Amino acid sequence: MRKYVRSTLNRFGPWATGTTISARAVRHRRLFVAGLFLFLAPIGIALVPGTPIGLDDPFLWGTLAFVAIGLSLALSISGSRKLREIGSEIRSINDVLDSPVSVRTKELASLEPSFDEHRRLRSILGSWTDDADADVREMRRLAEMRTTFLANVSHELRTPVFSIQGFLETLIDGAIDDPEVRDEFLSTALENVVRLTSLLDDLIEISRIESGELRPSFREFDVVEASRATIAVLSERAKRFGISLGLVLSGEDAEGKILAYGDRKKIEQVLVNLVENAIKYNRRGGSAFLRLYGTGNEATIVVEDQGEGIAPDLHGRIFERFYRVDANRSRAVGGTGLGLAIVKHIVESHGSTVRLESSPGVGSKFSISLRRLPE
Repeated sequence: MRKYVRSTLNRFGPWATGTTISARAVRHRRLFVAGLFLFLAPIGIALVPGTPIGLDDPFLWGTLAFVAIGLSLALSISGSRKLREIGSEIRSINDVLDSPVSVRTKELASLEPSFDEHRRLRSILGSWTDDADADVREMRRLAEMRTTFLANVSHELRTPVFSIQGFLETLIDGAIDDPEVRDEFLSTALENVVRLTSLLDDLIEISRIESGELRPSFREFDVVEASRATIAVLSERAKRFGISLGLVLSGEDAEGKILAYGDRKKIEQVLVNLVENAIKYNRRGGSAFLRLYGTGNEATIVVEDQGEGIAPDLHGRIFERFYRVDANRSRAVGGTGLGLAIVKHIVESHGSTVRLESSPGVGSKFSISLRRLPE
């Protein structure tokens, strides 16, 4: 590329700057006119009758020769000075081209002279164009995600707020005097307040996780103990839904522990979300199992339910914020639509992924693996 630019500048450099060429042309024109006047004036004087100088006078031709030589020298000196100025400008441009100012100009500077530079340049420019197109597509995708997220947040917040507003307005209009209606409306309003609080808590949680504000505190902990605590917290909720909870262990040590390396508080949050989903989306009278496996350098956690299952084409989408396979049922059982998104972020912060096995009619199985420290 530098070679092409230099050759072009060397060939067309004198025409590169309009103001400089115009000044030079003016000077040359003035010199030419003055020289032509000095050259023709003696001839004109010789042609006038009665003048002492004739066309055959040696003095006349000596003068003309002197004027012609002087004019040629003047034009040559002026042209040489301008050529030196142009050469200096071209060398300055070449110096700039020889001084790469970014990574991409360094790529151009590294081109081998023996290689087809034109083809290499087209390849580099093509890769830059592809990168730019990918960046634009990613920006559009993120903009669409933000728009969808804001719409979902507005909808999720509006639903409980309007419900609470409706119940309170009805009570103010006179329903508060009926004890039965009053108690029912206040109970339902309280449920919506709890739902709204849960939604706001999840929004704050996922925002802090995605911004990097919440960083996991890694320590060795007992996954069995964390799982028992989770089952204890959700046992009453499982009874209300008619779901039986089971804990299955495999590979525990002599003390009945399965140790893992991670943030216990965050992993307990993952367990609560997964087991709570196994309760809410299970069939009536079904079972949910929390299975733990200690094998080698990994501790595997599996949460399994006997619900309706999830179609394979939806496996990737259920981890999106506010996505619900069955929106009406999710709201009926109190889901915010953020639980699995939070689970995904927490598990990924531990260097792992959430694996899903599910198909319609056979339930769902969520699995995660945690690192174990060598003994």
